Amino acid sequence: VIAPLMDKFGWSRVKATAIVCVVAFAIGIVYTTTGGLYWLDIVDRTVCFYGLLITGALACLVVGWGFGADKLRAHLNETSDIKVGSWWNWLLKIVVPLGLLFVVIYGGFMQDIPASYGGYPRWATNVMWIILGVTLLLSFVLQAIKTKGPKEGE
Repeated sequence: VIAPLMDKFGWSRVKATAIVCVVAFAIGIVYTTTGGLYWLDIVDRTVCFYGLLITGALACLVVGWGFGADKLRAHLNETSDIKVGSWWNWLLKIVVPLGLLFVVIYGGFMQDIPASYGGYPRWATNVMWIILGVTLLLSFVLQAIKTKGPKEGE
């Protein structure tokens, strides 16, 4: 985490480390409260269930359709002892993303939207959805900011 911040914003190692530590400390304070275990459970559900499944589906779509499943399959067959056929393209492009999204919708949204996850107050789970949305938005905003670190080739 430190090195990318140094590269992106031109910060010194001390400044980047201090900022990361302060932010991590502030986030960690929530978990030391009497409701800390509940927040941990909500964050775990949001990150480890929704985050991993949605990221997996998006990765399959980006690699399968953007990079090219044929290109990746050719590389795999060239560098691996196990060869994969054209069926693998359909798995990567369609079957796996649909399967993961099915689990997200029916294993997650259909349970968490009508009744708040784990019986927690609705506002608590809404806070996690807001944080997830803000994090996603910030990832695009921070990616668009020009790098202040060393130029390429230096």
